[in-house]
Amino acid sequence: MSNYSDKGRFVRFEREVDAKLQAEADRKGLPVIDIIRDSAFRYFDYPNHELLFQKLEIRLLRRLFTMNSIIVGLNDNEIQKALEQCNKEFEQEVLK
Repeated sequence: MSNYSDKGRFVRFEREVDAKLQAEADRKGLPVIDIIRDSAFRYFDYPNHELLFQKLEIRLLRRLFTMNSIIVGLNDNEIQKALEQCNKEFEQEVLK
């Protein structure tokens, strides 16, 4: 028995997208539907890139804060005050 659903989907693509799908199918020697199916599988298997970029941005921001605190020579009290001011400016707790 097949793993595929008994539901079919009908999708219209712009001509440019359709041409790209056909070219990829021709290149791989597969039917276009297999290219579409593979794309859908990969879409759900890969993490959300926007979320990954947000996490990267926060990590970089924290490291830059630490580096700048060291360069400026802030003591522990000044670092805490700067953390609070930054988080207030960001309107969320980004720096800890």
